[in-house]
Amino acid sequence: MEGMALYLVAALLVLCPSPSHSQLYSLITPSVLWVESEEQVVVEAHGLNVATVVTVTVHDFPQKRNNLYQKKTSLTPSNGMMATPSITIPTKHLKKDPRKNTYVVVQAKCAQFTLEKVVLVSFQSGYIFIQTDKTIYTPGSKVHYRLFSMGQSMKRLDKSVIVQIVTPEDIIVSQNTIKPRSTHSQTYNIPELVSLGTWKVVAKYVDSPWENFTTPFEVKEYVLPSFEVALEPSEKFYYVDSNRDFRVSITAKFLYGKKLEGTAFVLFGVKMDNDKKSIPNSLRRIPIVDGEGEAVLTRAMLQSVFRNPNELIGHSLYISVTVMTDSGNDMVVAERSGISIVTSPYQIHFTRTPKYFKPAMPYELTVFVTNPDGSPAARVPVVSESFQVHARTQNDGTAKLILNTPGNAQELRITVKTNHGDLPKERQATKSMVATAYQTQGRSGNYLHLAVPATELKAGDNLPINFNLRSNNQQVLNGVTYLTYIILTKGRIQRVGRQPRQAAQNLVTMFLDITPELIPSFRIVAYYQVGNSEIVADSVWVDVKDTCMGTLIVKGASDVDNQIQQPGASMKIKVEGDANARVGLVAVDKGVYVLNNKYKLTQSKIWDTVEKSDIGCTAGSGMNNLGVFEDAGLALMTSNNLSTKQRSDTKCPQVARWRRRRSVQLIESKASKVAQYQDHRLRKCCEDGMHENPMGHTCERRAEYIDDQNECRTAFLECCRYIKGIQDANQRETELILARSK
Repeated sequence: MEGMALYLVAALLVLCPSPSHSQLYSLITPSVLWVESEEQVVVEAHGLNVATVVTVTVHDFPQKRNNLYQKKTSLTPSNGMMATPSITIPTKHLKKDPRKNTYVVVQAKCAQFTLEKVVLVSFQSGYIFIQTDKTIYTPGSKVHYRLFSMGQSMKRLDKSVIVQIVTPEDIIVSQNTIKPRSTHSQTYNIPELVSLGTWKVVAKYVDSPWENFTTPFEVKEYVLPSFEVALEPSEKFYYVDSNRDFRVSITAKFLYGKKLEGTAFVLFGVKMDNDKKSIPNSLRRIPIVDGEGEAVLTRAMLQSVFRNPNELIGHSLYISVTVMTDSGNDMVVAERSGISIVTSPYQIHFTRTPKYFKPAMPYELTVFVTNPDGSPAARVPVVSESFQVHARTQNDGTAKLILNTPGNAQELRITVKTNHGDLPKERQATKSMVATAYQTQGRSGNYLHLAVPATELKAGDNLPINFNLRSNNQQVLNGVTYLTYIILTKGRIQRVGRQPRQAAQNLVTMFLDITPELIPSFRIVAYYQVGNSEIVADSVWVDVKDTCMGTLIVKGASDVDNQIQQPGASMKIKVEGDANARVGLVAVDKGVYVLNNKYKLTQSKIWDTVEKSDIGCTAGSGMNNLGVFEDAGLALMTSNNLSTKQRSDTKCPQVARWRRRRSVQLIESKASKVAQYQDHRLRKCCEDGMHENPMGHTCERRAEYIDDQNECRTAFLECCRYIKGIQDANQRETELILARSK
């Protein structure tokens, strides 16, 4: 153990004589390297003007007995003394143990310098996407499924894959090993006598069997319906104090498009945690005429079960509808849930906002506004009154507020509110945060701020990127002749470049072509050097609209083929796409999706999976220059011993840190709430209401066990709902951090 500790120290030291005063050498790699995947690294020699050959070697750690990979590259004046060689880590010499971290040593060596960095290795080398031909099957039927195996760059990956069929009881009933080339199709025959419920197709790479890729499907007895039912509420939420009726439109039509005549039986209810409580007085029989009907929930109906509707805040309404044809030959059951019961129709999140700012420089506050169901809220005015700035959210729910920051500020206390003209003050959403000042190296006062003005981007756009420089020393700025930038996407370095800068330019703008390779998001890290001692850096995370990386059009081969076809008839389809692309087709009866539309393989599911490989941990910036690199997912080593911290997890530690902060805030919130009660007995009732309930019972159900029917029960309920509201808000924000905001 002592020897390893000594080696770790040695691995971070520069193994060559000190460079001259103006020279600074650096090695940059992703902070997590995927095995069997081509990864770019960056080697720079700032201030060196003599061409030199650099050998980049990957060694095993800690013994350095094996050279896992080696490549030579050149630093010349023509390439700006910067090279971006690609390395690949083979798995054959690495010990794979999912319980322990595996590291390698990346070394850059030439006549002038030797730099080494210990880097974490991930044995995930790709993605497996699984598509079934249907989402629901009957016992005795056949499941057709196919697998797409892709590498980190979203190109096909030819590796051996284990495929399993798993029952609802987690019993593996089928397993085989395949080596898919681009796509691979298989079938599984479901026996006649089986467990009904949710089954799974599970796939994993042979060399990393602990990393599962799963697609569920349902097995049940069913008959395909001939029509579908859609439920659309007048609002996506329900005001708890509203006296207006809540209306839900019912649309029913046959799968071939004809509108239906029939009858709907409607029942409203409230979902409280995992429990559903129906409202019997809301049961109605509603005629469906020309495919249309309307269900209504009145406040009187709601109060017939819940006498104090305020206790429903944070819970949700649901509506269950059974539609029958006039002939009575067919019936479809539909349900709409997740209609939040709220006091405000919006929620504000800061999940896309950097937590650090540069004093006396613009601070870009990205606000994400959602509807109660979590969907983006578009065209909503927002305001930060203390900074006197206004904005309006885009279609993706984001709005950018540019705040002018004081030069001597160490923190910014920011409050943002919605400013919707149709809402009274008490219905506006409010959220506050604290941003901390970026710490310059050695208190030098040298800053770099990256600004990206666009909030909605798609492939094909041309993005302006502003580099803002600030220093207390004009001589420092005069010495900056270029900025280096690195673009990362999907956890790997995509491209590296230099942006020239002339003297007296405090603002430099570069235009970046948004190519399909940058979907679903990317990070820009930029930096400049000051002498041979300091690196000044900043970064920003940029979202890109999820679309296909290529082109694909599927249509009828002729006008006749585009028309509605008769059962049993044949038709021709025309497929247009990129040259040499492989296209997988599947034809599914629409009635299947009436019964179950949850398990379809969609574009958003693919990009959500890919987004998880982002090794950056924040929305941009950092506590200091090293924090910028660390939070963006980069490992840095320089000739003057500037070194990022050793990474110990392939996943971001942000959520754990965030949860620890939340736990402290939760304790403070509980103490603050209890302090509102002067009576010691009522304080105890309040504390009991905020205790964790391992049974998962609602506040109302727990309150039923309190003998004191008046003051104590009231205090218990109030404190229980208070802490539950905070926990629910924390959970929603945790989900926004864990999964990419939609």
